[in-house]
Amino acid sequence: MESSLRHAFLDTVNRIVRRCMSDVESEARKYATVVNALAKQQQQQQQQQQPDDLTALRRRLSQVESAINEVTEDMDEMNERVNRVALAAEVPETVPEWESPSDFLSNTMEVVIDDKTTVIEGLQDLLEATTAEVATSSASSSDVATAVAKQQQQPEEEEEEQEEDEEEEDAVELKEFQHNGKTYFKDLEENVFQEADDEVPVGRWIEKKQTIKFYTKS
Repeated sequence: MESSLRHAFLDTVNRIVRRCMSDVESEARKYATVVNALAKQQQQQQQQQQPDDLTALRRRLSQVESAINEVTEDMDEMNERVNRVALAAEVPETVPEWESPSDFLSNTMEVVIDDKTTVIEGLQDLLEATTAEVATSSASSSDVATAVAKQQQQPEEEEEEQEEDEEEEDAVELKEFQHNGKTYFKDLEENVFQEADDEVPVGRWIEKKQTIKFYTKS
């Protein structure tokens, strides 16, 4: 992907350079035509022109030559840039050698998740096996994808368990009581429910008056 983008970039640069060079050559031909015409005119009318006219013509010729030189310098600079870009595209990228941390990594590790300690063993064995696979380039993309999927699945399962625990902790604690011969339930905020599993309260318990203020007629 990176190589194709680089080639596409170089092709675009080359097209732009060719178009610029074509425009420069066209302008150079126009300048050359003007210079030749002025030179011929100078030769034909040299005896008839006044000294002031000759000075103005020489000044004009000098300006034309200066413009041509500037265009030539711009072309040289553009060619140098194109050459640098092409050279950079040809240089292969070097990948630094990966140093295995197996020398300082313990074979066991204790991981604490949600105040629970889990002991992971065989880290060096796993690391050596993984290093061997990387060195020989024998690991397929499907194996890598499977390993990544397993690593991602474990945190998701732990997160789901944690959410279930939080939901259980957040469950509303209801207290059963009797009022006017009927059984009601109220929570810590004095909301009154007819059934323990109701989600919408029917009223509010007024502690001072020892009565229920119903939201609707019961």
